[in-house]
Amino acid sequence: MGHNAVPWAQTFPQAEVHAIDVSAAVLRYAHGRAESLGVPVHFQQMDATELRFPSDSFDVVFSSMFLHELPLRDIRRFFSEAHRVLRPGGLLLNMELPPNRELQPYDQFYLDWDCYYNLEPFYRGFRDQDPRELVVAGGFRSEDYLQFVVPQFSYMPEEQFAAAVGGGRAIDGDTGRLSTGVQWFGFGAWKHP
Repeated sequence: MGHNAVPWAQTFPQAEVHAIDVSAAVLRYAHGRAESLGVPVHFQQMDATELRFPSDSFDVVFSSMFLHELPLRDIRRFFSEAHRVLRPGGLLLNMELPPNRELQPYDQFYLDWDCYYNLEPFYRGFRDQDPRELVVAGGFRSEDYLQFVVPQFSYMPEEQFAAAVGGGRAIDGDTGRLSTGVQWFGFGAWKHP
């Protein structure tokens, strides 16, 4: 819906921001919202597993709560495409659900329950994957992998956010629907120059 693309364009006003989705209706809404806010974002209908952008054309590729909506074969294709379109030295960032292997049993159960009762067909399968292995299978180097937990800026005072960013957050029980104050799990990699 463009809710992540607009802040990128606002934070980096000199950047050219492109946002994609397979849904034309979502893109119409996102475009209208960005226009009404006076924020320039290029919206295009496109499948993230078959990007129509040239190789080595982006400094950053970002996804938010997207990967768990895909079957594993498409997740793998997305990582290969992200690697292809990133310039050497570029950064891939994904905000997502935390992997099962890094959660306590109750938290695993809670997210499995959430998956089942929200009729999410790929949610559990994604969380059973190793994010580092997915990134490496897409062409990134293992040593360039990164993983983090960050607070959501709009849910806390600026001072608390600044302290949380530098706090070295743990994944366990401290992200997404499992957290108080909204913390998000993220992972990705730098594209080797």
